[in-house]
Amino acid sequence: MATADEPLFEGRLWRKKPKHGRFEDAYTIRVHCWIAAAQDGVCRLYLCPSAAKAGPPAAHELAGAERLGLSACVVTRKHSRSRKFMLRERDGDLDVRLRADTATECVKWLMHLKQAQDLTF
Repeated sequence: MATADEPLFEGRLWRKKPKHGRFEDAYTIRVHCWIAAAQDGVCRLYLCPSAAKAGPPAAHELAGAERLGLSACVVTRKHSRSRKFMLRERDGDLDVRLRADTATECVKWLMHLKQAQDLTF
């Protein structure tokens, strides 16, 4: 199986800020994301805020990557034309709201997230 260094799928998404102004764009945090399977068989989504404009984050940024176990998450999308989707933990109150640059990219992310959830054993 792949490790965190061997992503099954990766890319850059916009993450919603927890607190934002009423007329402010809420999706201003650019994160480098990847899906990888760990040694324990659980596929995880890694979220790493990156200062770099393009490419993977630097090694020192990877240490602070947030990890979400996909087996414990529900992935939802508001409607079919939306670029936004959400991952919510089934047992907790954590929810991560993300936005892709295009609706097509959003569909790709949703497809890979669902496939990774099916891979988890």
